[in-house]
Amino acid sequence: MRCIVSRGEWRRGPHAGGSSSRPLPKRKENRMKTERYLFTEGSRGSWGIRLHKDEDGMLMAPENFLRDGALLRIADALELMTKDKAELQKEISGLQTYKNAVKAITDEKNNIQKRNDWFAHSNSSLRGVITRLKKQTKKGR
Repeated sequence: MRCIVSRGEWRRGPHAGGSSSRPLPKRKENRMKTERYLFTEGSRGSWGIRLHKDEDGMLMAPENFLRDGALLRIADALELMTKDKAELQKEISGLQTYKNAVKAITDEKNNIQKRNDWFAHSNSSLRGVITRLKKQTKKGR
């Protein structure tokens, strides 16, 4: 007996797809209503286990508990670093805005200084022309 897929249905039969073949019955799905568990939210919780004391009165933790605890501490440290990074990025963007404002003011100051220098040079050259003309008029009399 062969099975083929035709238009999304499984069929079986001696001719697999002939008029005598019937679709397979659909399975009933047993779906339980469950809540969604977010691993990231669950991992932020405070995890632990109660350990009983040994005969000597010491608490002994298996290696996998120590490993899991170390991983949780590393995860907490990473979360703190990302918070610090976000704060630093905000501070950097504020300082960048301040830097751009200072640069604009400095550029404007430099432009004004260049204009003042140009006017000073123009005034001195005009004064030179005036004194030359005065000398020429004195000689010409």
